Amino acid sequence: MNLLINSAVSLSIKFGAAALSVIMLLFLGRAMPPEAFGSFGFGFSLATFCAVLGSCGMRIVALRFGSIYESQEQSEKLNGLLRTGYTIVVTGCGAIALSFTVVAIGFYDGEQQQLLIATGAFTFALGLA
Repeated sequence: MNLLINSAVSLSIKFGAAALSVIMLLFLGRAMPPEAFGSFGFGFSLATFCAVLGSCGMRIVALRFGSIYESQEQSEKLNGLLRTGYTIVVTGCGAIALSFTVVAIGFYDGEQQQLLIATGAFTFALGLA
């Protein structure tokens, strides 16, 4: 029963986050000029995609094995899973964010440079979320 409740909470959080993203994009689409909104939309989509890549599937692993370890009261394995998961996510998303920053500083200037650096920072933030 606990697994069912946790799954329902997780699903409602996912739906809530998706709804907030759509609302945010609607408001920003009205408030920003088309070119700026296009840049924002591209950066937002790229950061979201890169955060999924940088997390290396640890969200699914944590959902699958975390509930098993919790139900079997194996707190050492659960703590190890969380430590390993955070290490992988921070390393993966951090490497992607650093790559964006290096490319931005090395090859671009002005608005494009700022967009790439912001995309890298947002990738890292989304990976931790």
